Amino acid sequence: MEPMRVLVTALSVDDPVSRQLEAQQIAEMHARYGEFGMLPLGADQFEPPAGCFLVAWADGEPVACGGYRAFGSGIAEIKRMYVAAPARRLGVGSLVLTALEGLAQAAGYREVWLETGTRQPEAICLYRSSGYLPIPCYTEYAHDPCSRCFAKVVANPRLGVEQPAAAAGDLAIRPVQHHEIPAVAAMLTDAARRLARHGIDQWPIPFPTEAVAASVQRGETYLACRGDMAVATLALSWEDQTFWGCHPPDAGYVHRLAVARVEAGRRLGAGLLDWAGREVAKSGRRVVRLDCGAANAALRSYYERAGFLHRRDVEVHRGPPFTRWQASLYERAVSVPARHG
Repeated sequence: MEPMRVLVTALSVDDPVSRQLEAQQIAEMHARYGEFGMLPLGADQFEPPAGCFLVAWADGEPVACGGYRAFGSGIAEIKRMYVAAPARRLGVGSLVLTALEGLAQAAGYREVWLETGTRQPEAICLYRSSGYLPIPCYTEYAHDPCSRCFAKVVANPRLGVEQPAAAAGDLAIRPVQHHEIPAVAAMLTDAARRLARHGIDQWPIPFPTEAVAASVQRGETYLACRGDMAVATLALSWEDQTFWGCHPPDAGYVHRLAVARVEAGRRLGAGLLDWAGREVAKSGRRVVRLDCGAANAALRSYYERAGFLHRRDVEVHRGPPFTRWQASLYERAVSVPARHG
């Protein structure tokens, strides 16, 4: 049997995939403990930079989740650690837990705390084997005989609370594999929901899986990963008649650039645009082109600060489930390597 191919993504707690896993966990806790007061989480407290929520995918299916929120001075509380039954004892829970610890450390937390129960011996085993130590039960768990609380120091005391972000060299950019299509569609849906909350109509909700699949089939969609965690996605294609019309083969076209909010402040978006420029230059082409919503002033300003020049605005109809859309077109020259005969 081939090992599971696991990918971790950062999603909102309110994403349907996250809520699906949370509902499975609540149902299981009711089965283990009987009447149980576990309620759906509020999404705001898990929003970066103070918190985050992760979903792990195995062979294209969401199988695990976990998140953390600010709890006290220098302390993050891990919540909703859950692995679906078919993915247990395969290291998926440990993968999510390690990712949460790393993100909490990078966010400046000194410790992570968590609570589990006596009827979850597999969870207690995971936490003990991961370096967690028992602590007195806190807040509402203090008088619950079934509760067990644990803590782990994640900051290096010799370095202080603030931990350096991971170096750019640990980032790998690679083509999306077929089994990762649902995860990429979820990342794009999550980004679209985030933009919609700010009144920006950038992409359809949910983002159509078939559009991602077609791009993957053409070899045009990429993931940026730190280890097993996908932190961004983008598409790089070699023609774009919808927005730019007919052009000679002189450009590469960037689409669907979405960066996880846990990467905020690390200039990953700029780095991916630079990567796209290098790929375009290697192909012998001279320009990177992209589009964005004409009404998205913040994104337009971002591209202009990154050296992209505004060429014109267009109105396009992208077909269902897309609608008519006012787009601004931008391009940036790349440095093409000299050819030696």
